[in-house]
Formats: sequence, C-alpha cells, structure tokens
Amino acid sequence: MTIVTKAPKRDIYVKVWPSDINSTATPYSGRVGKVVSEGPSGVGQTIVIVDLAGESERKVFNGCDLDLITKKQYFKAALRGE
Repeated sequence: MTIVTKAPKRDIYVKVWPSDINSTATPYSGRVGKVVSEGPSGVGQTIVIVDLAGESERKVFNGCDLDLITKKQYFKAALRGE
C-alpha cells in the first residue's frame, strides 16, 4: 500500500503525547520535533513524519499522538534535551 505525504506549507512543531497506553509513540512520550511531512493513512487517521530533536532518524507517528507546540517551546525543550 502506498501512503502519500506532503511537506507542510509552514513550519509545524509538535510534542509527542501518546493517545493511549498501547501506542507505538509511548517510547517517545514528551519528546519534541518538527514535522517533515504528513498525509492521510487511509483509515481515517493522519500519518506524520517527524524529525525528533536529538534523533538521527525520522520517526513516523499517528497524528492523534502529537500535540502542536510553538517554535519557542520546541527550541526551549530541544535545548534542555527533551
């Protein structure tokens, strides 16, 4: 199955907050990142590719596991190593 994602039109910064205890985002809970691309996953959800602060590889998340934050919040958290 092919999933088509697009780069956002503006910079989007997010914090990982898993939507439930069994979420695959749980190991990254509280981490901040910048959205690289996003698109529909085909099951009524959004797939989001994120550059997490301090990680060398991009991560894929369900959109419901991410909260929008400001650029300032992102940089403050990234400097603290979150």
